[in-house]
Amino acid sequence: MSFFVSRPFVIALTALALLSPFLFSSAVTVFLGVVAGLYMPAVPFFVGVLVDLLYYPGHTLPLGLCGGALVCMITYGVRYLVRTRIM
Repeated sequence: MSFFVSRPFVIALTALALLSPFLFSSAVTVFLGVVAGLYMPAVPFFVGVLVDLLYYPGHTLPLGLCGGALVCMITYGVRYLVRTRIM
C-alpha cells in the first residue's frame, strides 16, 4: 500500500471524512475516518470529536472521542511500521 498519493486526493478524502457525520450513516463515517486516517492520522480523532459534538447525549462516555483517539493511535503505528518497512 503506497501512502504517497496526490495532495488533492488526501484533501478531498479528509474533507469527505469530516463532512460524513452530516451526510452519511455511522458505518460510512467510521469507514471514511479510518481510510482518511491512513493518510492523515489525526483525522479519526477530529471525526470522533465532531460526532460527539453532534450526537453526544451527555450522560455516557464520549465514544466518538475515545474511538477516534484509539484509531488515531493505531494509524500512527501503522504509518510508522510502513514507513520503516517493518511490515
